[in-house]
Amino acid sequence: MSELIQASATLVWDAAKGYVIEKALAPGLDSIWAHAKRILFPRWDAAFSEVQRNIADAFESAREGDAQFIDRLRRSFDTGEADALVTRLLRDAAQATTDERMLMLAAAAAGLLTPALDSEMRSRVARVLEQLEPSDVIGLREASAACALDHDVRQISGPPEATRALEQAGCLFHAEGIGYRSSYEVTPLGTAVLRALQAWTPTAN
Repeated sequence: MSELIQASATLVWDAAKGYVIEKALAPGLDSIWAHAKRILFPRWDAAFSEVQRNIADAFESAREGDAQFIDRLRRSFDTGEADALVTRLLRDAAQATTDERMLMLAAAAAGLLTPALDSEMRSRVARVLEQLEPSDVIGLREASAACALDHDVRQISGPPEATRALEQAGCLFHAEGIGYRSSYEVTPLGTAVLRALQAWTPTAN
C-alpha cells in the first residue's frame, strides 16, 4: 500500500505551463487510491486544488514582470527537484489538521518555485515548514517588519510556543550582548521562509 501511495501521490510539474497534475494511475488502482486518500490524506482534494491555483497564479504574475522567468526557473532547479518539493508540500498540506495550515503549505508549494532561492535553501525551507504553525509565521512576519524599521524586537507575537518553535527551526535568533540592534533577529532561513510564503494571507485577517 505504501508504494502505491508514494507512486500515486507523485506530481508532474510542467514549468512551461505552470501547473501540476496527478500522474495517471495504473489500471484498476484508482479506486484503491481514492480510498487511501480518504484515510491518509483527508484534505487531499482541497490541498491539490490550492496548489494548482497557487502555482498558476504565481507563474502568471511572474511572467508579467519577467519574460525570462520560466527559463531562469528551469536553470535554477536540479532535475526532479521541483517535483519533489511540490509533492512533499502537497502531502503535508493534505495531512494538515486545520484548513489554515493546509492553505499555508499549499501557498509554499508555489512560493518555493522561484529562482530567488537556491536549491539548498529551498530544501531547508520545505523541511522547516513541517515544524511551523500559521501563528508562528505570523509572528515571524511581524518581527521581520519591525527589524526592517530598526525596531528592537523584544518579544514575538502569538503564543509562547511560537517563539520557541521559530528559534528551534532556525528562523529566529535570540541576540544577546553588545552590537545587536534587536533582542530577536530574523535569520536568513527565516527570511527565506517568508519569501516562500509571500502569497499566503491568513484567512483570519
